[in-house]
Amino acid sequence: MWLRSILGELGFPQTDPSVLYCDNKSAIHLASDSILHEKTKHIEIDVHFLREKVRSGIVSPSFVGTKAQIADTLTKPVGPGDLQTIISKLGLLDIFAPA
Repeated sequence: MWLRSILGELGFPQTDPSVLYCDNKSAIHLASDSILHEKTKHIEIDVHFLREKVRSGIVSPSFVGTKAQIADTLTKPVGPGDLQTIISKLGLLDIFAPA
């Protein structure tokens, strides 16, 4: 939402909802469900905030598997094969590779 605000100020208003990728189906269900469950009391404020953004069309939660989470690149250990996949998804280039 911060990035949407900055883009709007720079003259690039966002009309489509921002996709919020999540590898937790329960969290996606909580964001979409209007019923507050007993076990979610400790996150009640966050849930209401997210639900408001989903209802207003600012955010759209979407499931992505744990292995496909690009955000995990710098937070979890990744093997060489997975690293190459992530590098290609991010569009990174080896500037030191021979031409």
